[in-house]
Amino acid sequence: MKTMSLRNVIRKASKFCLIASVGTVLVFAGQVGQYMVSTKDARMHTIALWNEQNPNNTAISQQFINNCLTPKKLEEGELKEQLSRETKAISVYDCGNNLGAESLVTAIRKSDDSMSSLAWPLSVFAD
Repeated sequence: MKTMSLRNVIRKASKFCLIASVGTVLVFAGQVGQYMVSTKDARMHTIALWNEQNPNNTAISQQFINNCLTPKKLEEGELKEQLSRETKAISVYDCGNNLGAESLVTAIRKSDDSMSSLAWPLSVFAD
């Protein structure tokens, strides 16, 4: 009969904890990524529905997508300048309101509110 030394037990327990921690981080990252993709898809669907209801305002929705939903790449100098200044981040809703797309922002806000319930295990961290 083989007895486990204390060193072996500690090594196996450490390995188990490391694997469990890495697994938890990967699951959490996957859930966050899925939530972000689902939110983007819901917003784009809402914009498509809004365009159907407001066919004369598709230019506003395109401007909203370009200015508020599409991340802008900054050059190195611009990035350093942005980081050195204390600028307040503008929300998607404020950006849309500044463009004059209040009814589209209202529809987007309703869409975002419908995404308030998160799936497990992400819901454990959000509550």
